[in-house]
Amino acid sequence: MVQPIYDKLVESFSSGKWGMVTNHAETRIFGEARSGDVIEGRFWLDRISGKTKSTLDFKFEWRKKNSHGSDERIASSTMSTSWVAIRGHGIVEIAPLPDFGKDFVNALLPKVPLQQDSANPIDSVRPSDFGRELFREFVGPVKKSALLMEKMFETCLEDSNLVGNIYFSNYYIWQGRVRDLFLHEIAPEYFSGLKKGELRCVRCEVNHLSEAMPYDRIAVKMYRSAVHENGFKFYFDFYKISQEGVKQKLGYGVHEAIWHEPSSDRQKWVPSKLPSKIIAAVIPKNELTSLKDKPKYQAKKDKA
Repeated sequence: MVQPIYDKLVESFSSGKWGMVTNHAETRIFGEARSGDVIEGRFWLDRISGKTKSTLDFKFEWRKKNSHGSDERIASSTMSTSWVAIRGHGIVEIAPLPDFGKDFVNALLPKVPLQQDSANPIDSVRPSDFGRELFREFVGPVKKSALLMEKMFETCLEDSNLVGNIYFSNYYIWQGRVRDLFLHEIAPEYFSGLKKGELRCVRCEVNHLSEAMPYDRIAVKMYRSAVHENGFKFYFDFYKISQEGVKQKLGYGVHEAIWHEPSSDRQKWVPSKLPSKIIAAVIPKNELTSLKDKPKYQAKKDKA
């Protein structure tokens, strides 16, 4: 898409004076992709905003190409990014788009509002796929009991991009790693390769507040937000930790996932109840009184 201005973009980014930063990104997954599937990505510029008209909001859709020639939309994404002037190490300031970019991005705006795919009008999973809500954190300051896991990640040049900051996709990788490390500690048998069951992400989001740079240490904290019969809703905080131990918040996000198990004919994976040992680890017995609906959830032994 950016081929007409590619050389000028590279020149600007390589100068160390200019760049683009991600403000927000979100993906919703409502279909299945398997090994060998062909996935087609489409994206377009939805709007230009901000005082300096330098914030670009993009929309994406992801389609799986079926063997009979049709395609199926399986996910959608949004992303907001801004042109910035680099003022120092990890310090940026929103700046007007360069002259070579203004006409280019204005020409990308759709002439008429794009119509949503009537075959799949809602970009989300069905609420019933999560099952009954078993527990929800109270609104307000995060309780210590809500923190499920914290991990420190060391970064280097491999994690950065042409602009020089830590690439936004790393935050989603860290979300997934912390989630899986937490679950592996509880139920390692589900990570043995026997395909007994797995947690599948259906929505993830990150909002960026500050920039991280190569060789920064990043602390990722995963909190319990809500627990359902079939899945979780997690909340994440991201911090840069200095050598002196000072924390700077880089951003926050959400991660929603549903437990899936093979169907009886093993031809597909379907939403299923979470294993009881995972439920018990995430909702301690002394917190079951927080459930609003009756009867209270009682963990049952998993089938062998």
